[in-house]
Amino acid sequence: MESEKAKIHPPPPGGVDAKMKDEKAYPIILLTEALTSFGAFLLSYYNFIHNNLYTIILTTMEALNVPQQICAIVLLATLLVAVFAMTVAGAFLRICQISFMLLIPSILWFSNLDWLQILELPINLQLFKTDLPFTFTLYSGLLIVSCETLHYFLFQIKRTRDELLSRGAYKADVGKVTMKQLKFSSTLTALCMLTTVTITNIAFVLKTTLQNITNQIIYPYIALGTISATITIICILAYLKVQARKSP
Repeated sequence: MESEKAKIHPPPPGGVDAKMKDEKAYPIILLTEALTSFGAFLLSYYNFIHNNLYTIILTTMEALNVPQQICAIVLLATLLVAVFAMTVAGAFLRICQISFMLLIPSILWFSNLDWLQILELPINLQLFKTDLPFTFTLYSGLLIVSCETLHYFLFQIKRTRDELLSRGAYKADVGKVTMKQLKFSSTLTALCMLTTVTITNIAFVLKTTLQNITNQIIYPYIALGTISATITIICILAYLKVQARKSP
């Protein structure tokens, strides 16, 4: 009987150890998604409660005979329930999008462009004033965008994993592929983030020089954005080329 079962269901390459690797691959992805999305939410919520918009919401609710403490607890509880529901549903990208929305008021405060005036909205930019420094808000946004990028990669990894399994691939082989893709995606996201941080720090050091240059450019935001995107793409292509050389 055992020999017949072995013929019908041959053991995967690598034996029991390979099975264990496959069992660990998928939970690691889910754990990474859960931790990074929840961390991004906490970071963005911390930015939000230090924004003037949060204070205005509490003050408005107090005018409606709702104590500020109760309003703050209800608001936090509502967001946590929404985040928990999205976590259970596996909608980790949605959590990152909510996190970014909570960060937008602080980003608007530090923007040199008054978007509200451009859109002819009857709202003062002072509405979005924040107590936190510019660098904290900047790096918070960078981390949230990096988390969203990583989650996109992880979504593609899970889709590839399900497709391979549906075609009858060994779970052990799928587990190895999944782990390699996870390491590659994490490294690629980290490189993009480090590249952006490096460019940002250089910009801070050369602030005066860059201001003199940008004053001579007609559309400085578009120009600088194009340069940053080009540098990031070059770094990604260089990394992919190195990895292609290493692969057999």
